[in-house]
Amino acid sequence: MNLVVNYTAVNTKIKSMYSNLLSKRDYEFLCNSLSVLELGNRLKKYESYKSYISSLEKVKRTPIEQRIIVAIHNDYKRLYNFSLNFKTRKFLDAYFLKYEIHIIKTLICM
Repeated sequence: MNLVVNYTAVNTKIKSMYSNLLSKRDYEFLCNSLSVLELGNRLKKYESYKSYISSLEKVKRTPIEQRIIVAIHNDYKRLYNFSLNFKTRKFLDAYFLKYEIHIIKTLICM
Protein backbone atom coordinates (compact mmCIF):
# COMPACT_ATOMS: atom_id res chain seq x y z
CA MET A 1 0.00 0.00 0.00
CA ASN A 2 2.81 2.41 0.90
CA LEU A 3 4.50 1.84 -2.49
CA VAL A 4 1.27 2.68 -4.32
CA VAL A 5 0.79 5.87 -2.31
CA ASN A 6 4.41 6.90 -2.93
CA TYR A 7 4.15 6.14 -6.65
CA THR A 8 0.93 8.16 -6.91
CA ALA A 9 2.50 11.08 -5.06
CA VAL A 10 5.61 11.08 -7.26
CA ASN A 11 3.46 10.73 -10.39
CA THR A 12 1.37 13.72 -9.30
CA LYS A 13 4.55 15.72 -8.65
CA ILE A 14 5.86 14.86 -12.13
CA LYS A 15 2.58 15.91 -13.75
CA SER A 16 2.74 19.18 -11.86
CA MET A 17 6.31 19.79 -13.04
CA TYR A 18 5.36 18.71 -16.58
CA SER A 19 3.00 21.67 -16.84
CA ASN A 20 6.06 23.97 -16.81
CA LEU A 21 7.71 22.31 -19.82
CA LEU A 22 7.90 24.04 -23.17
CA SER A 23 5.46 23.02 -25.88
CA LYS A 24 6.24 22.45 -29.55
CA ARG A 25 4.93 25.95 -30.24
CA ASP A 26 7.27 27.37 -27.58
CA TYR A 27 10.25 25.66 -29.22
CA GLU A 28 9.26 27.06 -32.60
CA PHE A 29 9.06 30.52 -31.02
CA LEU A 30 12.55 30.10 -29.54
CA CYS A 31 13.95 28.74 -32.82
CA ASN A 32 12.95 31.96 -34.56
CA SER A 33 15.40 33.91 -32.41
CA LEU A 34 18.00 35.72 -34.48
CA SER A 35 20.64 35.91 -31.75
CA VAL A 36 21.59 34.43 -28.39
CA LEU A 37 20.53 37.68 -26.73
CA GLU A 38 17.08 37.44 -28.30
CA LEU A 39 16.82 33.77 -27.28
CA GLY A 40 17.76 34.66 -23.71
CA ASN A 41 15.17 37.42 -23.62
CA ARG A 42 12.53 35.02 -24.95
CA LEU A 43 13.45 32.38 -22.35
CA LYS A 44 12.87 34.96 -19.62
CA LYS A 45 9.18 34.95 -20.57
CA TYR A 46 8.79 31.35 -19.39
CA GLU A 47 8.22 30.95 -15.67
CA SER A 48 10.33 27.78 -15.46
CA TYR A 49 13.43 29.56 -16.85
CA LYS A 50 12.80 33.10 -15.68
CA SER A 51 14.67 32.80 -12.37
CA TYR A 52 17.70 31.18 -14.02
CA ILE A 53 18.06 33.50 -17.00
CA SER A 54 17.08 36.84 -15.47
CA SER A 55 20.05 36.80 -13.08
CA LEU A 56 22.59 36.61 -15.91
CA GLU A 57 24.78 39.67 -16.32
CA LYS A 58 25.55 38.91 -19.95
CA VAL A 59 23.25 36.80 -22.10
CA LYS A 60 25.64 34.46 -23.88
CA ARG A 61 25.42 30.85 -25.00
CA THR A 62 27.60 29.20 -22.37
CA PRO A 63 25.94 30.82 -19.32
CA ILE A 64 22.49 30.01 -20.72
CA GLU A 65 23.48 26.37 -21.24
CA GLN A 66 24.89 26.23 -17.71
CA ARG A 67 21.69 27.67 -16.24
CA ILE A 68 19.54 25.17 -18.15
CA ILE A 69 21.66 22.31 -16.78
CA VAL A 70 21.18 23.74 -13.28
CA ALA A 71 17.42 23.88 -13.89
CA ILE A 72 17.36 20.20 -14.93
CA HIS A 73 19.41 19.24 -11.89
CA ASN A 74 17.11 21.20 -9.57
CA ASP A 75 14.07 19.43 -11.02
CA TYR A 76 15.78 16.10 -10.40
CA LYS A 77 16.56 17.07 -6.79
CA ARG A 78 12.95 18.08 -6.21
CA LEU A 79 11.73 14.69 -7.43
CA TYR A 80 14.41 12.78 -5.55
CA ASN A 81 13.73 14.56 -2.26
CA PHE A 82 10.00 14.12 -2.74
CA SER A 83 10.33 10.35 -3.22
CA LEU A 84 10.72 8.36 -0.03
CA ASN A 85 10.76 4.93 -1.64
CA PHE A 86 14.15 3.22 -2.15
CA LYS A 87 13.15 1.63 -5.49
CA THR A 88 11.92 4.94 -6.87
CA ARG A 89 15.13 6.64 -5.83
CA LYS A 90 17.20 3.89 -7.49
CA PHE A 91 15.23 4.43 -10.70
CA LEU A 92 15.79 8.20 -10.51
CA ASP A 93 19.52 7.61 -9.93
CA ALA A 94 19.74 5.45 -13.05
CA TYR A 95 17.64 7.84 -15.14
CA PHE A 96 19.61 10.92 -14.12
CA LEU A 97 22.90 9.21 -14.93
CA LYS A 98 22.57 10.27 -18.59
CA TYR A 99 22.40 13.93 -17.51
CA GLU A 100 25.42 13.53 -15.28
CA ILE A 101 27.36 11.98 -18.15
CA HIS A 102 26.36 14.89 -20.40
CA ILE A 103 27.49 17.40 -17.77
CA ILE A 104 30.84 15.64 -17.36
CA LYS A 105 31.35 15.53 -21.14
CA THR A 106 30.59 19.26 -21.33
CA LEU A 107 33.12 19.99 -18.61
CA ILE A 108 35.77 17.91 -20.36
CA CYS A 109 35.14 19.83 -23.60
CA MET A 110 35.67 23.13 -21.79
